[in-house]
Amino acid sequence: MRRVRKLVRRVVRFRGYYIPADERADVVQEVMLEVWRSVSGAGSEAPRSVEALVRSIAYRRCVDWMRRRRASRAIEGLPVETARGPDAEYDDAEQRRLGMLILARLRPPCRELFRLHAVLHLSYRQIGERLGRSEGALRTQMCECLKEAREIHRRLAAGRGTGADPAGDDPMTGSDREVRRP
Repeated sequence: MRRVRKLVRRVVRFRGYYIPADERADVVQEVMLEVWRSVSGAGSEAPRSVEALVRSIAYRRCVDWMRRRRASRAIEGLPVETARGPDAEYDDAEQRRLGMLILARLRPPCRELFRLHAVLHLSYRQIGERLGRSEGALRTQMCECLKEAREIHRRLAAGRGTGADPAGDDPMTGSDREVRRP
């Protein structure tokens, strides 16, 4: 455990993450907790390389810390916008329409995975238990589905989208049908 903690501290201390010394202990603790959960989880197999597992978790938690920090820092001197602009409703409606169009063009397994994760707020572990699949397989599938969604968005933005709008159908509603492998 000391070797693991030493490795975690070394990753967290890396200057590129800009984690202040007074907050590093909290990040180290988060990493240690996740490492413990990862290696002691039911049905989990022993990692091939403990060092690679620890580094991977530590890197992710440091990036998470940076994202949380970035989102909470206010820029001094900028006026706070409280009123929405005249195009805000149109922009919101256009974003919803585009999102629905992308979802309608995704393969059904991707739509279902998005629904379970984003709409029902199920973790990959919960989805895996429900479907009898591993978290890793679901994360890999989600990555592939996101790539597919980005490609659909790129084609739509370039004006090469095909097919009609799905008549306002909501592709995110439906039953708890099985998420098939891509």
